Amino acid sequence: MGAPRGLLAGLLLALHISALGSASHEVPVVSAAEGQDVVLDLQGFAWRDDVAEVLWEKEGIPVAQRKGEQVVGWRQAYEVLSHGGLRIRQLFANHSAVYKVLLYDVHGAQVFHAAIRLRVLKKVSKPTISWDCSNATLTCELLRGTDAQLKLCQKQKCYYTDTQALIQYTWANLDAPFKCTARNSVSEEAMEATVHCPVTDHTYTEVPFPGLLPGHPLWKSEIWPQADRARFICLVGGIGGGSLVLAICVGLLILCVSKRRKRRSRRNEEELEMIVHRTTSREGGRGPHPTSSTSLPPPEASGPPLPPAPRRQAPRAQPRLPDLHTQHPQKKRPPPSSMQAPRQRGPPPPRPRVQPEPPRRAAEGATAASSP
Repeated sequence: MGAPRGLLAGLLLALHISALGSASHEVPVVSAAEGQDVVLDLQGFAWRDDVAEVLWEKEGIPVAQRKGEQVVGWRQAYEVLSHGGLRIRQLFANHSAVYKVLLYDVHGAQVFHAAIRLRVLKKVSKPTISWDCSNATLTCELLRGTDAQLKLCQKQKCYYTDTQALIQYTWANLDAPFKCTARNSVSEEAMEATVHCPVTDHTYTEVPFPGLLPGHPLWKSEIWPQADRARFICLVGGIGGGSLVLAICVGLLILCVSKRRKRRSRRNEEELEMIVHRTTSREGGRGPHPTSSTSLPPPEASGPPLPPAPRRQAPRAQPRLPDLHTQHPQKKRPPPSSMQAPRQRGPPPPRPRVQPEPPRRAAEGATAASSP
């Protein structure tokens, strides 16, 4: 049992000694703002006259050297001062690194060495404050800065944030202004603002409005602000007016179409009546053509009627319908003078009946019987 205990005690002692050694050799950190100059001093060393050479290295690469009064700089941004410090001009983000300094005496022996870590940070910008009265929320925001810390205060109450560039706070009262501060190890900016919000009426006054019954929850002034009600009224009025205009346009369109159809149908009926009238007048004006200029004897004098001789009757020509586009009907040619009957006064004589043409065989038989 004694051997394991001794081994455990030795292990704990070794760990403790290694922790102390690492703490004692911790590299110091120097922070500087971007765009400015910085001087890295020899920390923990008192300058001596026997120091003949000073050498500065960046991540193991020499950047500047001084031997007596002669200064050697491998880069323009670096310069070794008379007391051994290193000046760096116009810092940029790539200057962040671990720098090591080496001191030698006249015999070339090293008398001192040390390391310094340089951090180049961006300056913080001025924070911005905004608020929302409907939610009673205030926002403090930082737009630019490295490793910045935000602090929001109202009277004696303060709120901090370490990593975020935004603070949102819900206020309970607005009796004091708000102050927002942004800072890091190289810069600090602050902004103060007084929040003003319209006072909300909590009396729940009723507002008369057509379309909603009195006492409707939407008319409570706290639930529905005055600006929202005005927008709602404008929206309803616009929708109603647009619907009315649309209905009027549709009605006018229907009326125009119906009038056009009626006018077209009336025109077609008139044209059809004109065609029928012209056709009727032409058919009524044409009469049967007489076959002889002598008048027929009365049936009592001639005796019993003989069968008519076979004769061919010219087919009647069908009247041709006039063209729709013809405005003036063609004039009817007068019959020849030999065919014209003498005019007589009084009512016109009755028209003779046109007997139907007998069959050809019956007509031939009758002709043969009558011939001697």
